[in-house]
Amino acid sequence: MSLDKTRLRHWLESGVLPPEHLDTAFGIAGIEPTPAQWRRFLERFLLFNAGALLLASVAFFFAANWDALGRFARFGLIELGLALSLAAAWLRFDRPAGKMALTAAGVLTGVLLAYFGQTYQTGADTWQLFATWAGLILPLALLGRAASLWLLLAVLVNVAVPLYYGSGGVLSGWFARGDEPVWLLFLLNNAGLALWEWKTRQVDWLPGRSGPRLLALAGGAAVSLQTLEKVLNPDMGLLPVLTVYLAWAGAILAVYRYRLHDLFMLAGMVFSVMVVSTSALGKYLFHGDGLFAFLTMSLWMMVCSAAAVRWLKAVFREVPHE
Repeated sequence: MSLDKTRLRHWLESGVLPPEHLDTAFGIAGIEPTPAQWRRFLERFLLFNAGALLLASVAFFFAANWDALGRFARFGLIELGLALSLAAAWLRFDRPAGKMALTAAGVLTGVLLAYFGQTYQTGADTWQLFATWAGLILPLALLGRAASLWLLLAVLVNVAVPLYYGSGGVLSGWFARGDEPVWLLFLLNNAGLALWEWKTRQVDWLPGRSGPRLLALAGGAAVSLQTLEKVLNPDMGLLPVLTVYLAWAGAILAVYRYRLHDLFMLAGMVFSVMVVSTSALGKYLFHGDGLFAFLTMSLWMMVCSAAAVRWLKAVFREVPHE
């Protein structure tokens, strides 16, 4: 299919294929989704929405009847929902409905932990709620092999780490300048990205590209923010951070340009480089004429944007697309 799409695109750009015959060519090549593919897409889409609406209805039910319910009634309803979700996941374990039920069980686990802490005032820090929640759903993610659970786990880790360092944890003194949570998130998200990509290529556990793209977005944002901070404050140790940043950008380019062919990843890397380079340019230009600095930065952004669009379009034409 990807070869047919590339060939048709080439014929269309070269004028061999008239634009008015493009739909017919798509149908002959089998590129347009079949009724079975549309049905599978709609089933998954409606299933996801049904699960999300069911969880939202649980939250609204508790909000509307909070005063009317006793302590044990609240615990019982949450645990009943958790038990029903686990039972549904067990009965439909290898089907999308089972994975959705397992995700609901993961969400309700956090609801149960939050209500337990609120009811009995355990005195635990906020980060402990998210860390415990992540630890409890990790076995579900390993057993269920559901992308939604792995994404929930990644979100919990990204929330727990900054909260832990903000609470003055034991590990807070490991670094001198207080930037350890950002670097830890960078390492964790990129390690998760590498593991996700590797497992996807080994077995069909984690289909789709939303998971790795979100992890790459989180990891890239962390290293980009750290680089921006050091660019704007070079006395805080620019060279080590810039080395890590360039290594990250080179790894993204090597992996997603020449191996996995993901245009989203490349576009994110290019955007990060544009922001960092423009910030560095502005840092060293604003010591003089402000108008000249603004004009130079504007010209730089236009040149970078045009070059990036041209390069990304060239990459898009070269690689196969599903």
